[in-house]
Amino acid sequence: MNALFEALFEGVGKGFGKEVAKKKSYLAAATGAGSQMFLLWAIEDFCGKSSPEVVKVLALALKALYGSDVLEEETIVQWYQEGLAGGSTKSHI
Repeated sequence: MNALFEALFEGVGKGFGKEVAKKKSYLAAATGAGSQMFLLWAIEDFCGKSSPEVVKVLALALKALYGSDVLEEETIVQWYQEGLAGGSTKSHI
């Protein structure tokens, strides 16, 4: 999922939120049952490697994916809570 996300959004900075909205169909096709968390981890990883402009519009990107049913509210909340708890479970994959 990380490779797909980086391939779709490499070099995108300020327009990240709009680009995610434009390419949501690619992400929806790659996000099957149970892989929403993998998508969120890919987004998290991408934001860590990208410019600050990407992080500033992260909420817009998540809203676009939620609004188009690529991500579910429960998965977003779980991802957020795991981050607050001191890290995600990525190391357990």
